[in-house]
Amino acid sequence: MKRFLYINILIVTMLGAVNVFAQSTLIFDSTAHSFGNIREEGGRVRHSFRCRNVGNEPVAILSVVTTCGCTVAKFERKPILPDSVGTIEVTFDPANRPGNFDKEVSVVTSNGGRAQKLKISGFVEERPRTIEERFPHFVGSGLRLEDNFHAFAYVQQGVPAKTVMKIINTSERRVAIRAFEQRPSGVVQLHYPERLGPHEQGEITIIYSVPLGSERYGTVDAMIDFEVNGKHSEAFISLTGIIVDNSDKIERNCAPKVEVMKNIVKFGAVKRHEEERVDHFTIVNRGTSTLKIRAVEVLHSTVTLSLSAGDEIAVGEERKVELRLNPLRIDYGPLSERVRIVTNDPEHPMRTLRVTAIIEE
Repeated sequence: MKRFLYINILIVTMLGAVNVFAQSTLIFDSTAHSFGNIREEGGRVRHSFRCRNVGNEPVAILSVVTTCGCTVAKFERKPILPDSVGTIEVTFDPANRPGNFDKEVSVVTSNGGRAQKLKISGFVEERPRTIEERFPHFVGSGLRLEDNFHAFAYVQQGVPAKTVMKIINTSERRVAIRAFEQRPSGVVQLHYPERLGPHEQGEITIIYSVPLGSERYGTVDAMIDFEVNGKHSEAFISLTGIIVDNSDKIERNCAPKVEVMKNIVKFGAVKRHEEERVDHFTIVNRGTSTLKIRAVEVLHSTVTLSLSAGDEIAVGEERKVELRLNPLRIDYGPLSERVRIVTNDPEHPMRTLRVTAIIEE
């Protein structure tokens, strides 16, 4: 009797599994379509995927999910009868999306456990851009910039990092230019044309350079200001970079490896009149040489750590780090603070920790 019951349960389970992984009886003539080359300014393009119900029961299309807002699917929710045909119309909008595209559409039906995949692809030929679109940032006297921000990410000591931004004079007159750091950082080099003729285009070359062996580590922000024809401009270029060790100077088979055992420290609800709250996290050196703390960065003084630049963590050591929150220095409401720890780990020189709290009255 028990054996008979076991067999019945096994059969039901297998039938359930078959149902879960069963394929829909809606069969598409084709599951992929290429639009080929289309013009960005040509407007939306459409393709209808045709499907037939080869089963014995009506099938409804429950949902069609696209991967981005540029792709929209249209379909009828009325069930498709056996041996009848249905369509899913997929529309792609090429506006502001030059280059190759490859989009996927997931179709969920009433009798299929797994979503069926449809794909559209093609290449969007970029439309001609106006001067204002190509150079959206106005500097003054007809002078325009193509960009006003650049993040250098990691800047290794002894390895200059460079970016080039285009600038154009859209006026009918010759323009004099002066670019300079608002507050000299000591790491920025600037090269730019001091004059541009009518409708002439030039380049601003910006270099972040830190000498090998320097004591400077961590985030370095810079602001580039302009004078145009002797007058100060409201325009500026914002720069940021994180100075780290030169990884080529560190032997990979004898290197530190940092691991922070928490990604976030949550203090929860904190009364503003309370004394300091204390929590901890652990930082571990899983490498084969001493881990050196190069910089510890906190945006505001509301958070302090028992870890600082110059500290060292031995191979295999687990260092418990105390983290203090001072609610008296914080406005009411939610707090989200970021702590950056920069080390000599060549693979992951920076680790980020989030500190959150809700400051109450």
